[in-house]
Amino acid sequence: MKTLYLIRHAKSSWSYRQLDDFDRPLNDRGRRDVVRMGNYLASRIPPPALMVASTASRALYTSLFLADAWGIPEERVHLEPTLYHADEEEILEVVREYGRGEILALTGHNPGMTGLANELCGKWTENIPTCGVMGINFDIDHWEQIGERKGVQSFFYFPKNIVK
Repeated sequence: MKTLYLIRHAKSSWSYRQLDDFDRPLNDRGRRDVVRMGNYLASRIPPPALMVASTASRALYTSLFLADAWGIPEERVHLEPTLYHADEEEILEVVREYGRGEILALTGHNPGMTGLANELCGKWTENIPTCGVMGINFDIDHWEQIGERKGVQSFFYFPKNIVK
């Protein structure tokens, strides 16, 4: 059994118009949401063996906040440039490359994250909102076996549906 956590970065700031999209930081709401989400996740689901994050600022900091809540050391948070606005197939390649242990977490961007969730589960989710986390279980022995309609959604948490 393998479990994939698909994490969409927390809400980012548009206040700094001089910054490229890639460099936009988390805004106040994003920082509040990711701290709250981290505490919520840490009390309910096991930490991943490894976290892989897009190199965009908002994804990196989302991963670091969540890793802190789970007690995951920074060396188990890897940065992967191809996750920045990756499509479904590019994200799957990252899963196959980094898949270790029973649980892997990826932090990235829409529309790729939502699209991949839909492909893997064969179930329609309109949107993984900012700071949303979806868990998908796979009855497989090796991450290389991951594929379309092989997953079963085990949870879907996002800031508006968790208890404050």
